[in-house]
Amino acid sequence: MVAGRRSLSRLPSPSTTLPTNVIQRAFDLLEVSFFRYFPGSIDPDEQDAREQCRRDAGDNTLDDLLSPLVVLISRLCIADEVSRARVRQWLVPDDLDRSTALEARSDLLGRCLRLLGSVYHPRLKDAVGEMLFAMSDSNGSSILLM
Repeated sequence: MVAGRRSLSRLPSPSTTLPTNVIQRAFDLLEVSFFRYFPGSIDPDEQDAREQCRRDAGDNTLDDLLSPLVVLISRLCIADEVSRARVRQWLVPDDLDRSTALEARSDLLGRCLRLLGSVYHPRLKDAVGEMLFAMSDSNGSSILLM
């Protein structure tokens, strides 16, 4: 061993438990952002959604603005079971009304599902798909069965 350097294997491992306010804040930002750009049951590919982004952020696209936030939430879900369970409960609560089509809903779940079919937001669409997959503990068949 070189003098003055310690082996990385001797360092204590970092705690894997994340503060719950991190996932709460990230989720709140996502919810507010989706509400801003996809109000009600609007289709994400409608011209109004793209125009709203242009007015707010100039040349930036929703892919540029929102994909990093969705990726952050996905990473938090992958890294921490508590975060994964919280996101799952927020998006697909136990008392979810399934009498109407889930993609027709005006909540965050409906917006995410409508975004999966988007043509104009490919990175955001992929990031949302990854978030839903991470939220379901990487079990695609259980995403909406929860």
